[in-house]
Amino acid sequence: GVAIGGGWQGLVAYINLVCYYVFGLPLGYLLGYKFNCGVGGIWAGMLSGVALQTLILLFIVWRTDWNAEAALASSRVQKWGGTDGTKPLLEDD
Repeated sequence: GVAIGGGWQGLVAYINLVCYYVFGLPLGYLLGYKFNCGVGGIWAGMLSGVALQTLILLFIVWRTDWNAEAALASSRVQKWGGTDGTKPLLEDD
């Protein structure tokens, strides 16, 4: 959620594709059918793909310079005519 909220939808989509479809499902196939682990092997492979995706995204979020991201968001707001300041949601009359 943090990566998507940070505007990295494309990056997250590629990480999801690689981790789940390139890594997790083939691993599940190998464990389930080639190593005769059955349904447990298929689940283990799929969960391994999801775990790898989670670890990669956690690493990316951990290494992000959030001050630079905030400055980039501020410049985008100003570009589209917004203000950098904050206002209260409800104003007293």
